[in-house]
Amino acid sequence: ALIADMGIPSVKFYPLNNRLDELIAMVKAAVEAGITIFEPTGGITIENMAETVRICIENGAREVIPHIYTPFVDKATGLTRIEDVQAVKATLAEWL
Repeated sequence: ALIADMGIPSVKFYPLNNRLDELIAMVKAAVEAGITIFEPTGGITIENMAETVRICIENGAREVIPHIYTPFVDKATGLTRIEDVQAVKATLAEWL
């Protein structure tokens, strides 16, 4: 409630690292305090991205901003692997 009183519009949850029970609790607490923008980060992978977004939405978040970094970057080139981004986009589209 304190951060809502301060006018902070979102909560960043770091590191996620597949701590889904804690994610659910944090989203519910944020929403209860009037903060409906949630930003999970740290440990988000191609495999758990859609589930992470789904959990946030199902627990009251209206906007979810997953921060994705290294799982989508080719270590040899330093470039984003477009095929991985497309795969996640397709998975999210199926769910949404």
